[in-house]
Amino acid sequence: MAPENSLIPASDLTAAESQTAAVLPRGCTFAEPDWRALAPFWYPVAFSREITDKPYATRLLDERVVLYRISDGSVVAARDICYHRGVPLSLGHVEGDEIICKYHGLRYDPSGRCTCIPAHPKGAISPRLRLDIYPAQERYGLVWVRLVDNGPLPLPEMKEWEHPDYLPVLPDSVTIEAAAGRQIEGFLDVSHFAFVHKESFGEPDNPVVPDYKVTKTAHGFVAAIEETLDFNYQVFAEDIAIVESQFPEDLPLDLHAEAHFPADRSSVTYRKGLAALGLGRGYTA
Repeated sequence: MAPENSLIPASDLTAAESQTAAVLPRGCTFAEPDWRALAPFWYPVAFSREITDKPYATRLLDERVVLYRISDGSVVAARDICYHRGVPLSLGHVEGDEIICKYHGLRYDPSGRCTCIPAHPKGAISPRLRLDIYPAQERYGLVWVRLVDNGPLPLPEMKEWEHPDYLPVLPDSVTIEAAAGRQIEGFLDVSHFAFVHKESFGEPDNPVVPDYKVTKTAHGFVAAIEETLDFNYQVFAEDIAIVESQFPEDLPLDLHAEAHFPADRSSVTYRKGLAALGLGRGYTA
């Protein structure tokens, strides 16, 4: 029998996928150029209140992600896989700021480094046996993660969140079986109120949309609408039936694929912005 410290060479103890930067998730529903264009942005993936020292599983752009909180209060985000035998780390537990795989007990520190292989406690561990750690931060009561760090990128600004004249409200999440682009555009669309939201705030007898301006900013745009409307769960419920039935399901960035009129100014600006990111001109999730 080989001695305790006679292990597989460190050069061989390498997670094959970790050698290639930003490998697309298995079964990815995004076109590769679209995924790569979207991956560097920050996305909210959980409520801050949900993240404790118990591993929390979620998905971002079809990638499995595990989140957990360590003793200094910060949140660690990692690809939800132990590269030893492919078991989700979210099935394990956290002890002493290290996440422990449920299958063979491998331990990983917050940097992703494997610190212990219980089957060979005295053996050398390849520095290449490590988790894929994603940038994570908390703001607005949410945990934000980006899958690709290609340089500094600010979170969306919400100065009102801590302003004394405003009351921060963080409603529960709503599940919608539709493309994200379609749903976001639904928020920007102002000409459907009189028809879809007549049970809440829409006025069936007043479908006219006053002219409004759209101003581009460094990270998006601002649409100056005359009224400010309270979106609540009833509004979501009214939107869901429409958004989930749209066809094609994804958002067409080719402006010739669907008809537009002046009230769609925000929607058109949104689609142009997505196209400028390099997303596919056909349809993008």
